[in-house]
Amino acid sequence: MGEGEIVVLYGDVVGMVDIWSSVKLKERLRLHREIIVVRRRPTERVYEEANKGGVEIVVADDPKREAKKLLKSLTNKEGRGVRMKKIEEVGDRSLMLDPC
Repeated sequence: MGEGEIVVLYGDVVGMVDIWSSVKLKERLRLHREIIVVRRRPTERVYEEANKGGVEIVVADDPKREAKKLLKSLTNKEGRGVRMKKIEEVGDRSLMLDPC
């Protein structure tokens, strides 16, 4: 992931820790755009935090399929590098899931 790219993250749910991690990632890597696709609708507080950080949230029945669609359409439209990752692989949540 690099400067000016678009990142599409997907998973079942998104919470505050995910949003904070996403905003940090967006700022640190100077991403052009960041989109999170989830199955369950997040709380209003999560939406507010995402809006403050410039992170878009999309709710879909099949987040992985929707993320793939976005990846394809954004690659054609934006002319920028577009990457797709599971939300669990990015940020602080992955550290919380560490069994050690």
